[in-house]
Amino acid sequence: MASPGTETRHPAQAWSGSGQLERPARRIVSLLPSATEIVCALGLADRLVAVTHECDHPPAELTHVPRITSNLLPPELRRSDEIDAAVRSAVSTGHGLYALDESEMARLEPDLVLTQELCQVCAVAYPRVLEAARLAGGGPGPMVVSLEPHSIADVFATIRLVAGLAGVEERGNALVAGLTRRLDALQRPARRPRVERMHHSSTGSVDRSSRVRVRHEVSPVLWGLRG
Repeated sequence: MASPGTETRHPAQAWSGSGQLERPARRIVSLLPSATEIVCALGLADRLVAVTHECDHPPAELTHVPRITSNLLPPELRRSDEIDAAVRSAVSTGHGLYALDESEMARLEPDLVLTQELCQVCAVAYPRVLEAARLAGGGPGPMVVSLEPHSIADVFATIRLVAGLAGVEERGNALVAGLTRRLDALQRPARRPRVERMHHSSTGSVDRSSRVRVRHEVSPVLWGLRG
């Protein structure tokens, strides 16, 4: 069983407890849209018991999944300076920008919670997630993993990590292999077509350099407007 605690290099900045799961995760709470997409890409949407109010992809697989967070910013805020002031105040007081339904998390009894603590305004505050997880599971509670990839390689490691925690390592490897092939195809330089420019100057000379011809002419319409 893969675990953050045993990886030599992994994108998990922190995790609760020993970093070990007694069995593959079956009841997953995702507090990150990106983590939600990873879980679904691994074919594990049926193991999601809750996601955030911002998780909207893939839409068909999330239709009936409960939302466990909400936005704490007053909806009447419209101006950028008002929003900035509210965000700064929420962060400085440690309240954060998002509410977490702790009673709902306890009812759902997750065994794995995916979150992050890299950005203070991107998700529920990490200490609050840990507290909610402790209350939810009784005793050690569910395992909480803070995913914080900083590169594409880390993103691929995140996929493998989540796959390992769910006991579907082969799916993780297959997903990474497919994404790697797509990335390699994008990075392959395309051949630039040679362009032939045929420029008619006032002297009647023509500049030819390739197969594609681009004619530079002055439209009669423009002459009429200028006149």
